Amino acid sequence: MTASVKPGFVPTKETYIAGFTLLAILLHILLEYALHFPAPANDIPLFAALLVGGLPMVWELLKKLFKGQFGSDLLAGVSILTAIALREYLVATIVVLKPTSRANHTKFRRRRVRW
Repeated sequence: MTASVKPGFVPTKETYIAGFTLLAILLHILLEYALHFPAPANDIPLFAALLVGGLPMVWELLKKLFKGQFGSDLLAGVSILTAIALREYLVATIVVLKPTSRANHTKFRRRRVRW
C-alpha cells in the first residue's frame, strides 16, 4: 500500500546559491562589525559569493543578451557589474541574492498551486 505524500521542499541550484550568498553576507557583517577585520579580509566571503552565484548568473544573462532575450534579470546583471566596478561588493552580493530568491519563491509557489 502506497501512501500519498505531498512533495516537500526540493532544493535547487538557486536554493544553494541563495543560501551560500546569505551566509556570505552574514559572515561579512560579522567580520566587519563584530570582529573589526580590515577591509580586504572582511570582503573575502563576498568575493566567494560573487564567484559562486554572481559569475554563473552574469554568464547566463550574457548568453540571453546575445540571443536577443531581454528581461528584468538583465538589469540585475548590469547592477552586479556596476557594483563590482565601484568596489561595492556587499551591494553586488545582495543583488545576486534577489534573483535567486525570486526563482526559489516562484518554483515553490507553482508547486504549491498544483496541490
